[in-house]
Amino acid sequence: RALADVGDRAQAKAALAAALDANPDHVEALSTFAELCTEEGDWNAAEQAYIRLVRHVPEPARQAQIYRRLGELYDVSLPNPERAELAYREVLKREPDDADSVSRLVQVLGRRGVPEKAVELQTEFLSRASTPEAKRERTLGLALVVEQLGGDRKKAEAILDKARKEAPLDHTILRALVEMHQRAN
Repeated sequence: RALADVGDRAQAKAALAAALDANPDHVEALSTFAELCTEEGDWNAAEQAYIRLVRHVPEPARQAQIYRRLGELYDVSLPNPERAELAYREVLKREPDDADSVSRLVQVLGRRGVPEKAVELQTEFLSRASTPEAKRERTLGLALVVEQLGGDRKKAEAILDKARKEAPLDHTILRALVEMHQRAN
């Protein structure tokens, strides 16, 4: 890592690759190698390093972090929606309330052409809300998914209308209703 920090990334990668040849299960070397590959845009090598790394890390939080990186990799740099979905689902097995991973997975499902799965996921996420603020944000998210991915503006409007009735003075919900009507016109 020191070589990478002083700017000699190529030599750092070579040294890490040699170290991994000698000890392929070395967690810190794998982690550093994966990070270097990601920073350099060597997506295939980063993917392989993350896959190897997640097998050797016992902590669920760290596994979630690695799967999150794999999901981002499959979502953006190595486009593979099926693998992105699997990676984000692995994150959610370990951290079910990770809003960012839910959001990313919903978008992946939409791109894969399975909006019903996106709506189902967002509905499950809403059902686990433990605070009024979380419930509001997740309700807004559900309405957006139903409208934009599910193509059902009336159902989305009904979701927002129900939320408005539960909290008639909530400006965020009112704004979401107004924005939906603006998009429709």
